[in-house]
Amino acid sequence: MKLTTQTIASYRPPEGKDHIVFDEELSGFGLRYRNGRRTWVFQYAFGGGAARVNARMTLGDYPALPATKARETAQDLYAKVRLGQHPAAEKKQTARSIVIHSGVSFPAILNLSETKSGPAPIS
Repeated sequence: MKLTTQTIASYRPPEGKDHIVFDEELSGFGLRYRNGRRTWVFQYAFGGGAARVNARMTLGDYPALPATKARETAQDLYAKVRLGQHPAAEKKQTARSIVIHSGVSFPAILNLSETKSGPAPIS
């Protein structure tokens, strides 16, 4: 089925287990049902032979991220994969480079700005 607001509203996933329903028009684009939450995903295979890697990226939660915006994001990722890029690895590398260049991880920054009475005021 094509994942739209209407089809998502009428779809009932299997009870009691994680489930991903994939879009019939856009390869790798799907909606994961887990613990009562619905999350957009994009799944793809990169490389070939022994170097083949399967990757899955989380795009965002539904309905906070609407179906049309999630589809656009997945289309962009699909195009990158077709051009020989590995978006999941690029995302991880970007996160690592932020930590390396700053010397401090994002969770550490959060801990520095919090006090016992709550977040530090913005000055």
